[in-house]
Amino acid sequence: MAIEPSSIPIIIRGRYFWRGDARINETLSDSRLTTQTQTVATPFNCINRANPYSSYNSDNVIHFLRTAGIMSCYPNTLGLTAADAVVNSHHSLRATPVIKAVIRDLKKYMIWSNKYNGTRILPVSYSAADVLNITRPQGFLEYLYLGDQASAVDFWMCKNYSWAGESSMAMSGWDAFLSRYEKFAIPAFLSEYGTNLIRPRQFHETRALYSDPMTRVFSGGCLYDFAEGPNGYGLVALPGTDETGWFGKSDIVETHGAETRDTDAGKLYILHDFGNYKAALAEPTSHNSSWSTMELEAVERHNVDTSLMSWPWGSELQMPETCIDWDNIEGLIGAGMPSPLETITQRLESTSILERTSGQAEHGSTCRTDD
Repeated sequence: MAIEPSSIPIIIRGRYFWRGDARINETLSDSRLTTQTQTVATPFNCINRANPYSSYNSDNVIHFLRTAGIMSCYPNTLGLTAADAVVNSHHSLRATPVIKAVIRDLKKYMIWSNKYNGTRILPVSYSAADVLNITRPQGFLEYLYLGDQASAVDFWMCKNYSWAGESSMAMSGWDAFLSRYEKFAIPAFLSEYGTNLIRPRQFHETRALYSDPMTRVFSGGCLYDFAEGPNGYGLVALPGTDETGWFGKSDIVETHGAETRDTDAGKLYILHDFGNYKAALAEPTSHNSSWSTMELEAVERHNVDTSLMSWPWGSELQMPETCIDWDNIEGLIGAGMPSPLETITQRLESTSILERTSGQAEHGSTCRTDD
């Protein structure tokens, strides 16, 4: 059967929500489009791969938790991403235990928020960089995937840009890519995929992604990228005030433009790539999922004691203790006082979100406004 375009999640970068700006997600929620945060971090609050342990502090983690609190109020949020491509070299592998600590804190916070505020408990993922010498060897993925469920990822996101034009599973390396993940007993999808070496793009990789054998392991993916930029990957172009910048110097509309629409934000140029992508999704797909087997294996992965295993970053680097004073926070809430994680602004935002989504209860729980 064909893939419904509305079933493809949209990746939202965390910086759009660092102040609780709800405008983008309102539109997506009203359109019944699923969103997945690219990361709960922003350039201002993040785990620094060069100094991961010092950047794991209460200021940064509280920011992550507030983002989780806001996004869990939306019925169309698919999940949270604890970190995006933090590990991209052998040296940055030392950040892995810190990533696991962030996963643990996010999960604990959502359980806490569900208890006191009625918000949803979202699954948590990590988005891996397309760096084969990191993701292919044993160790990094297993550390985040195995062990106590309270600090393990619920699903896996990864990037891949190796399929170009009329390729094949072998030529593109997707056969080896598939084999790395086929034993994982958690859902996985591509958070970014696609190349633009040949334009207009024909999206043979999209057809492959939604066909056997890829559908045995991967639950689809998010094409890179929607909006056109200087790198030339977009499906549409909305230059806005940048008519004299990179867009003014580009011939993208003349060479690849298919349609022009007037919007409140200016001209919207729909490129030929947009139509080609829709056509690739509309083609019948072969689906052969082995989830029934993988689900049984998923029970066993949480019984692995990861503290007894050796990892590439050395035994001296362990998951840090939480930097959040959970007992103090629960005490404040129990006394009817606001906690450091629930500011007046956030409470107002949650109330506003609830009012806008009250008619969409079938898509999941939303925030309660009762104190």
